[in-house]
Amino acid sequence: MNRVHQLIRSKLADGRLPHASGPRVWAAASNGEFCHACEMVIPETAVRIEGTSVTGVGVHFHVGCFYIWDSERGVSR
Repeated sequence: MNRVHQLIRSKLADGRLPHASGPRVWAAASNGEFCHACEMVIPETAVRIEGTSVTGVGVHFHVGCFYIWDSERGVSR
């Protein structure tokens, strides 16, 4: 397991990342947002996955981090 998988599992366990998917998730061009999973900037040349948690808090992911989060949250339930 790599560092991003471990970081996402840790954030799921302590609540820094949501377990449940929000009501909406979409892809858009990045404006240099911070990835809530890996804690790195999403470059403006990349696509970001953005959504809202069930509590209404916005979350941003690199595309790859989103897929890892989606997979790991199923394991962590």
